Amino acid sequence: MKSKNMINLNNISLSKKLIGGFGIVIILLIVVAVSSVTELSSIETGTKNLFDNDVTLGKKADDININLLQARRDEKNFLMRNDLAYVDKVKSSVNVIKNDVVDISKLDIGLKEKENASNILNLITGYENTFLEIVALQKQIGLLEMEGLNGDL
Repeated sequence: MKSKNMINLNNISLSKKLIGGFGIVIILLIVVAVSSVTELSSIETGTKNLFDNDVTLGKKADDININLLQARRDEKNFLMRNDLAYVDKVKSSVNVIKNDVVDISKLDIGLKEKENASNILNLITGYENTFLEIVALQKQIGLLEMEGLNGDL
């Protein structure tokens, strides 16, 4: 005995069977197309994020180089002129470098780049501390001829 609720395919005409089959194929194609577009959009977003991170990393690395050169220039000027205004300029350049390194560590980049950023932070902190020690020693010696140890002689 067959159930009356079940559709008997033998009673359906060939044209209706073909239309139904094509309808199912079209529905499946639409599902595949929608999922493909969704995945493609996701891949495009991921690629854009990677590209943006690489561009940002390059800009930050350039900024670090520029500010390090500026800090060294201001260090040289301090040593030549004994002018404390250059100390603030060195500190400012160092702070910009530290901020750039922090920004780099927040990017979605590789572990090696993050380790390099951490090393830069340690090195620039050491540079700043050493420079400030030199400034303190220079103050003891005397920034002007009649100051500090120079004045005592």
